[in-house]
Amino acid sequence: MKYAHLLALIPLFLTPIEAYSIEFKSPINCEVGKTCFVISTPDLDATENSVYNGFCGNNTVDQQQGTFFALPNAAALAQDIEIIAVADGKVMAALDGAEDRIQSEVAANDVPDNKACGNAIMIEHEDGWVTRYCHLKKGSIIAQPGTIVEAGNPIALAGASGRTSHPGLAFAVFKNGQISDPFTTRTRMEQCGPAYASLWAKKETTLRGLQQTLAVLDMGATLAPVSVGDIKLSTDKLYMTTGKQESEDIYVWANLASLAKNDKVEVVLKNDKGLRLAGTEQIFQGKHLTLARIWRFPRSAALWSTGDYTAEITLTRTAHGKDYTKRAEAMVTIVK
Repeated sequence: MKYAHLLALIPLFLTPIEAYSIEFKSPINCEVGKTCFVISTPDLDATENSVYNGFCGNNTVDQQQGTFFALPNAAALAQDIEIIAVADGKVMAALDGAEDRIQSEVAANDVPDNKACGNAIMIEHEDGWVTRYCHLKKGSIIAQPGTIVEAGNPIALAGASGRTSHPGLAFAVFKNGQISDPFTTRTRMEQCGPAYASLWAKKETTLRGLQQTLAVLDMGATLAPVSVGDIKLSTDKLYMTTGKQESEDIYVWANLASLAKNDKVEVVLKNDKGLRLAGTEQIFQGKHLTLARIWRFPRSAALWSTGDYTAEITLTRTAHGKDYTKRAEAMVTIVK
């Protein structure tokens, strides 16, 4: 395949670029911020072991070339979330056959560089623009090399192939072989700062307005003891939301994403009258692309009172003099 080697690594030509008139649809058919989440953007620092993204933050992965759109959980893979062409173009290359695997970050890092992208498609657009779509679902690619695609055409499904510890899509943009950040049109030649322009179409208001990638990918409350493995695999234990008064504990679980140093998480348990029964908070001391956490709230009396109990999670980040907050909640019910 003529362009197959480009799927592993596209050479970076140090040619400065300016804002261009091309515009992109979202590459994934989901509601960003609700049914899928942007959790990292391109690393614009060409130096190894040093990172910054287009927003002058460090919530990216060293040498990451694209933007990662994360699905909420492993169960979402069964929903067959469509990946779409962001603009008119021609398919340059397509690779398929890699298995979808929900794996730890350690196991994902063992995937060799030439297989990191997993199942993938590359599309050539006008004026030297190229887009790349990685981690696609095995057997889902419908746009083969030579296919002419229009903006919005489905080309595959979101998956978990290649070097990834979470299901979703890694979407990369290149201009004349050089990485371009679709949120700011900045490149590795430039310092971070205010966006020149967004490559996202005007209708993509959430993507055009994105400033921070902090996210609660998924969360819930359950009456069954759960583990990090249960969260990664979306097991039934996460959803045991009804129990008896003699139940021992309420477990609140979450998969958090794009955490930076000094981000804060607060977890609160309330009864059906809105009264706070218990709570805890933590300030993170380092970065985490994704982090599964579990909090246990033990029964404080002989029996739980009947009724609904609400668990609330609040993530907070202070950056550039502004607070950014993400909230989510879930409920369990105690019956006689």
